[in-house]
Amino acid sequence: MTILLIIGNGLAIDYCAAMVPARQRLDPAAPLDWPTALPALGGRPALEVMPELGVALAFARRITRPGSDFALIDRLSRISAATPEWAPLIDGLARAGGVWGRHLETVSDDAAALDRLGVILRHLLRLFLNAAYLEFARRTREFTTEGWAWATWFAACRDDIGAMVSLNYDTLLERCFTRAAGRPLIYTLFEQDYSAGIPLHKPHGSVNFRNSDRVVALRRTIYDSGLLVDAVDQPPIVTRDPDDPGLTPVLALPGELDSEDHRRRVAHGSRVIAEAAAMADHCIVAGVSYWAPDRPELNAIFNQLRRGTRLTLVNPIRNERLETTLGRRFATVEWLKGPAELLQPAVT
Repeated sequence: MTILLIIGNGLAIDYCAAMVPARQRLDPAAPLDWPTALPALGGRPALEVMPELGVALAFARRITRPGSDFALIDRLSRISAATPEWAPLIDGLARAGGVWGRHLETVSDDAAALDRLGVILRHLLRLFLNAAYLEFARRTREFTTEGWAWATWFAACRDDIGAMVSLNYDTLLERCFTRAAGRPLIYTLFEQDYSAGIPLHKPHGSVNFRNSDRVVALRRTIYDSGLLVDAVDQPPIVTRDPDDPGLTPVLALPGELDSEDHRRRVAHGSRVIAEAAAMADHCIVAGVSYWAPDRPELNAIFNQLRRGTRLTLVNPIRNERLETTLGRRFATVEWLKGPAELLQPAVT
């Protein structure tokens, strides 16, 4: 059997619920509420360093209906000249007292200012989320993965997994799998030999990915510098020091997933996963919400699977939209509440 494993944020939610004491737990679904600090600046609170982001979040919560943190991030990451309803935020950011908002003071045309506002907020959101998920990694490293149902399943099925896709910024999957299964995971960032391990595609980026082009990389003057290029069409590098402020974090925001820059950056990994999907006998989709920004990427993977492939959805809450979508194409689509149920057929 060859398994293609697709992982979403539900993996982190399950780990925190099962392995982290409630008092020390961060809610993986609500990163905007985490007490996020910036180690590179002496541990100062992120929103103190980036007051513009705090102003934007407060404004977004006032003018939009209540929703998840990622829905809020999605809305902010789509701001451009085509979203004039955000124009009142221009003045708010300019007066926020931060070093980024001042770049809006010299723009008199609302359309141009909105484009620049979008660049600023996407940049600040990447910095914030990178710091937030590094903090999540630091906290979760204090707790073991031994005895976690997913770790047990990884160990049992280590030789059956042909490839993985993770939609997460964090590295919980990498830490847990390599410890439990004893097999390396190889990021699909560029053409290479994957025979020594399992290909892992992270199309949304990762807290340990950085831009390799130093020309547009953030340097130690990051909070004093001008606007930077929003995207670079080069494969990122994997850094051993994710706190280094000299390299720009590579995180794709929800509003950027349909951009041409994003598609170019993840093209190689997408090809690797398409080949793995065509060979898979079993596709396991775990902790994936199937919300709108992710659907094109997920559907592209599902379309590469053979019609006879067995589909298993692992999630505490049944996702009828995803089940219906897959049910139109595949003969066998099963739903399991958690990894403990997945263990039974996997081990026997």
